[in-house]
Amino acid sequence: MAAPPAATLPSGSFPETPCTGYASATRIDAAAASDLAARRIASILVAAGSGSRFGADTPKQFLTLAGKPVIRHAAEALAAQTALLQPVGDPVTIDSALGSVPHLRPVPGGATRQESVRAGLEALAPHAPDIVLVHDAARPFIPPGTIP
Repeated sequence: MAAPPAATLPSGSFPETPCTGYASATRIDAAAASDLAARRIASILVAAGSGSRFGADTPKQFLTLAGKPVIRHAAEALAAQTALLQPVGDPVTIDSALGSVPHLRPVPGGATRQESVRAGLEALAPHAPDIVLVHDAARPFIPPGTIP
């Protein structure tokens, strides 16, 4: 499968450095990276999906990949690079899958992804993060450098 064409951010957001792929982060200069480092970054790990299109009995975020649940791969990367990790989905299943990965108490998801993200944002509100990243728990890998 061919990579999507290079993309740029709108003028005025970050320096217009091309990135490839819809999941890739735009590279930023040292001044912008320093500004981001001073901010409190939180992440929402959305794990409320049923995985019905995948066709397995278990949602794909809870299947095992390389000896760990798929969700744990994503959670470990996010926990290492953000100040707060807010999982959204079934609390019992998520706590079991995440094990010792540091995270806030999981909150139940909604009927749609939008409702689930909203639940995560509401749970993070008392912590007042400066930036919130949203990541799908069924996407296990976050390349180094994606989160400055």
